Amino acid sequence: MNDLSPKCDSEILTKICEGRLRSYQATPADILEHCGLEDQIAQNYRGRLVYEMLQNSDDAMDGISGQKRRVYFKLTSDALLVANTGRPISEADVRALCGLSVSSQTTKRVANRRRATIGQKGVGFKSILEITARPEAYSTGISFRFDQELSARLLQETDGLEGYVRPDRIPIMRLPFPTASIPAPVQQALDDGFTTVFWFPLREDGPGVRDRISKFLRGISS
Repeated sequence: MNDLSPKCDSEILTKICEGRLRSYQATPADILEHCGLEDQIAQNYRGRLVYEMLQNSDDAMDGISGQKRRVYFKLTSDALLVANTGRPISEADVRALCGLSVSSQTTKRVANRRRATIGQKGVGFKSILEITARPEAYSTGISFRFDQELSARLLQETDGLEGYVRPDRIPIMRLPFPTASIPAPVQQALDDGFTTVFWFPLREDGPGVRDRISKFLRGISS
């Protein structure tokens, strides 16, 4: 029987965070540069997040056929859930999303030349920054979350970064943190057999964010 409980390997996440903080201590200007890159990606991929998540799910399910291939979108009042039954998230994938390396699928050339499971350096996945500043991932591999406020606090507490940390200019997807409590819709998706569930709390930028996502979802279902 498969264990479909989400896993959170704090040691791996701590190792990734410590490596990134050392890098920032060596080159503090990277903080603003990385924030700018995330802004640019979010702008360049504006309106494509649903398609990018579909592509990532499809790639994660490479080699899986028939009814075992499942992708699920659910839009709640304050979050977007995206789940798939593909390969669980690995340490290499977490590093890819943090921009530390290519994903574990980048070097694997599949027959139809699909992109990496998470996308090379997580670029396509970063399209979700259009709608969230706190993306979370729950997986039977590794679970983790990004949080702009937690990142700001950690950077402010790190020696040598004084004067380089601006609360309004903090990169989101560079420092992964352990997940906290599992949202009920996420747990339900895991109970239903999905191996990876992404949870994206919506930005508080007004009702327009949710309306745009609803429009995206209608577009792929029509």
